[in-house]
Amino acid sequence: GITPGIFGKASLKPPLITIEKDIFTDSIAVEFNLNIKDVDMFYTLDGTPPDSTATRYSDVFYISKSANIQVVARKAGWETSEIAQKVAVRAAYVPQSAKLDHPPHDRYAGEGGASLIDFEKGTTDFTVGAWIGYEGEHFTATLDMGTAVDIANVTVSTLENTGAYIFFPQEIAVSVSTNGTDFQALARQEIPTTREPEPPRLKNFMLRFDPQSVRYVRVAIKSNLQNPAWHSAPGAKCWVFVDEILVGEP
Repeated sequence: GITPGIFGKASLKPPLITIEKDIFTDSIAVEFNLNIKDVDMFYTLDGTPPDSTATRYSDVFYISKSANIQVVARKAGWETSEIAQKVAVRAAYVPQSAKLDHPPHDRYAGEGGASLIDFEKGTTDFTVGAWIGYEGEHFTATLDMGTAVDIANVTVSTLENTGAYIFFPQEIAVSVSTNGTDFQALARQEIPTTREPEPPRLKNFMLRFDPQSVRYVRVAIKSNLQNPAWHSAPGAKCWVFVDEILVGEP
């Protein structure tokens, strides 16, 4: 007596993306897993949402350039999964220095600007020294590459812990210069504010642009400044935490 169609199609879970680490210097293996038989997985490496016309996954593969990995799972009779995403960054350049427009909070000062270019990733334990944190403030970092280099992307590594008043940036903007004085805006990404409590998580935000030959890279990090209305402490000052800014080659 069950009406046909009363149960909709079951939705697939997003595939699990496995990489050894998200900052690498040579090449790195990428693997997708989903414990359901006869599932097709389709992926892209440039940040575009994958569909059935994207590359079909067959086995572990290697990447030797920075990539914004996105993958979905599809199976006949099932709803397509949500997109799984992970950014892996090839550390092609080591900046000579990183200058902050103003110091971070005393409690989360790390090594100042040097903490953004030391390739030392932080964890969800934000009390360790890898992170720099700003409370209720935006900040800007200017990287000096030492000499002109060819670049095509910038990645900002961030932390979110809503219970500790830490949110991903609201916006990231990248501008570049050859002389350290005249800067040209290249890319900007707005990041939606989290709408509900979330467990602590790390995320890399990659901004891509046409290849440029530059010496200076300026990254403006805009904070949410205060907790959103749904938070247990709405309106209180919130934090933005960053541990690495990585400059990628074309």
